[in-house]
Amino acid sequence: MPTYLVEEVALTGKRYTGTECAEHHLIVAAYPNEELMDRVMAFAKGLNKYRGVVGEMKRVLHANIIKLMEKDDLEYIKQGNIAV
Repeated sequence: MPTYLVEEVALTGKRYTGTECAEHHLIVAAYPNEELMDRVMAFAKGLNKYRGVVGEMKRVLHANIIKLMEKDDLEYIKQGNIAV
């Protein structure tokens, strides 16, 4: 979620409609309840990827977090040494 929206939600408690979420690129689309499950299942079928590929994508995406976790040094983290 973009910072400007996080701040607005946190400071004002504003709630967003499905249309507003789409306008801010928080969601791809909004559907009425009676269509939702069919749309979700159609979308999910398109995600049938080889699990090894998805795992590697996650490892690349979260590489900095993984490096921190591998340090296994809580004192290092507490001291603010999180740049990896």
